[in-house]
Amino acid sequence: MSIIWDYYLWSHDMPLDMAKLEAVEHAWGIQFPQDYKDCVAVHQGKTPTPDEFSFGDGYATVFNHLYHFEQHPGDSNIVESQRSLQMGELPANVYVFACDPAGNSICFDYRESDSQPNVVIWNHDAEPEVELVHVADSFTAFLEQLC
Repeated sequence: MSIIWDYYLWSHDMPLDMAKLEAVEHAWGIQFPQDYKDCVAVHQGKTPTPDEFSFGDGYATVFNHLYHFEQHPGDSNIVESQRSLQMGELPANVYVFACDPAGNSICFDYRESDSQPNVVIWNHDAEPEVELVHVADSFTAFLEQLC
């Protein structure tokens, strides 16, 4: 399957300075998966087509856009998004990288593996015991299920 990445936050390409990504990795004490790094380096702030994915027991939503590593706009900056989610009690070792249109966060879940995180969706309106739902075993597997 081929994904087309369309402009979302900016009307032009915004290639990522990898030093910014590495600074976030260092601050958070993680290594982002290489497939994610390759993607966000070229497509930060963009939205994919196709964009719909399923999760849980028959639920579906839309991959709105990749968060970015630039200073502006702040509401889609990966660091600011993570900071605001931590105030909302996002579990430890779970890190945001994108969102859906309803304000739910698409995250890497490092709780089971430091090197190959699962992709989960954090439903900010769900009961605490079901707020994190598994979506895919890797970033590539996540992209492959977009329809």
